[in-house]
Amino acid sequence: MGPAVITLFAASILSLISGYIVYSLPKLPGMWVYCWTITIVMWTSCWRQRNELSESIQTKQLVLYWHRENSLSTYIFMFLGVLALGMSVIMGNSIITLSIVCVGLFFILGIAGMLLNKKFKISFSIIFTTLILFFICVCIIIGILFIIQPDYACSFNDYGSSYLLSVTLNETIPKQVISELPWNCWSSSFEFSSQLPPGFYGVSNSDTSSPYIEGTPIKNFPTTTINVYITCVNFVKFYCASITFQTCSNRTSEIDCKQNNCQWNSSLLYCH
Repeated sequence: MGPAVITLFAASILSLISGYIVYSLPKLPGMWVYCWTITIVMWTSCWRQRNELSESIQTKQLVLYWHRENSLSTYIFMFLGVLALGMSVIMGNSIITLSIVCVGLFFILGIAGMLLNKKFKISFSIIFTTLILFFICVCIIIGILFIIQPDYACSFNDYGSSYLLSVTLNETIPKQVISELPWNCWSSSFEFSSQLPPGFYGVSNSDTSSPYIEGTPIKNFPTTTINVYITCVNFVKFYCASITFQTCSNRTSEIDCKQNNCQWNSSLLYCH
C-alpha cells in the first residue's frame, strides 16, 4: 500500500471518513460497505508493515518509496470506488451490466499489459496511462448514466405524464400507485410542486406496494394541478406525473362550478 507512515495516515483519514459517511449518507449503504472495506484493508496493511513503522519511530527517519504495486493498488481502490458510487446513484440494472463489462475490460487490459511488458518491453508508464484513460472513460460513462437514468421512468397506474383525477367528497380514491421502483432505490420519498389538497397524502415506504397517493376528500378545494416526483436515496429525482385534482359534485354555484373547470347543468342546477 506504500510507505508505512503514509498508509497509517491514510487509514486514519479513511476511518474518519467512513464514520462520517454513515451519518452524512445514511441512504447509500453501498458506499458504507466500500469505505469500511477499504479502511479495514488499510489497517491490515498497517499491521503487516508494523516493523517498518517501529523502525521509523525509533530512527526518527521517514522512509518514503513508491512502487508499481502501490500505483496499481491505488488505481484498483479508486476504480472500485467509482463503481460502488455508480451502484448507489444509478437506478436500475444498467449499472450492473456496466460494472461487469468494466471489470472484464480491466482484466483484459491488465493481462494484455503484462504480456506486452514481458514480450515487447512496453514501459509500465504507457500501460498505466492506458489504464488511467480507461478509468476516465468509465467515470464519464457513469456520469452520463447518472444524468439520464436510462432504466427507470416513473408513472402512475400507466396513466402517462399528466391526467385528471376527479374525486367525490367523502369517497376514498383508488390508490394512485407509481411504477415499481428499481432494486437499488433503497429509500424513496415523494416530492410535490405544491401541497396536496386536504385529505390526500403520499405513502412512500410500503411493504405491500410501490409508493402511492391516496386519500378521502372531506371538503371542496380549488382545482389544482400538482407535479409529482419520486426521490431515491436523497439524490436521484424522477418526474412521475402532473396530476390535476378536481371535485365537482358538491358545488352548488354555477360560478364556482365553472371556475373549477367543471360542467354546470342549468336545468338540474347540478355541477359535474
